[in-house]
Amino acid sequence: MKTIQKLLFLVLISQSVPFLLSAQTGPSVKSLNPEKPMIFSGLPERFECSVIALRQLFAASINDEISFSLTRNVTFRGTVAARVQRDPNVLSVNVLSSNFPGTLLNISLITNADKSEKIIGRFLNPRNGDVLVIEQQNDRLYITKDLQKFVMTECPLPGMVEGSGSL
Repeated sequence: MKTIQKLLFLVLISQSVPFLLSAQTGPSVKSLNPEKPMIFSGLPERFECSVIALRQLFAASINDEISFSLTRNVTFRGTVAARVQRDPNVLSVNVLSSNFPGTLLNISLITNADKSEKIIGRFLNPRNGDVLVIEQQNDRLYITKDLQKFVMTECPLPGMVEGSGSL
């Protein structure tokens, strides 16, 4: 009788072990956030940018061609795609880049109640893994390189989703 009990116990264990092991390993999941190429890899991690050059963007009209130096060796060129002022104290300008394909510069001029002004902005490209963030500290503008996943929510473009048409 004890031999039959031991045999039944071993059969039960041998039947349940594969089931338990397979329950612990989940199906392979395709990552929605694959590693993306870095478009701004040739730029320093942080650098100062001309306040005068960026202020001129707020005087530009839609479809104007703009150009300004990011660093001594790199110039940002593009076309003004939008000027938006939904609030009297905030003017935003969107510029589509011609030399960083697919990149959008979104820059805003914020006028505070005391009439002081602040410039903020971002250079974004949803197909690349890095962004540039414009921050104002005192009377100086700094551009800092950051990872896209820390600045922008992942939202797949139609060309990036399986089975969809490309842009």
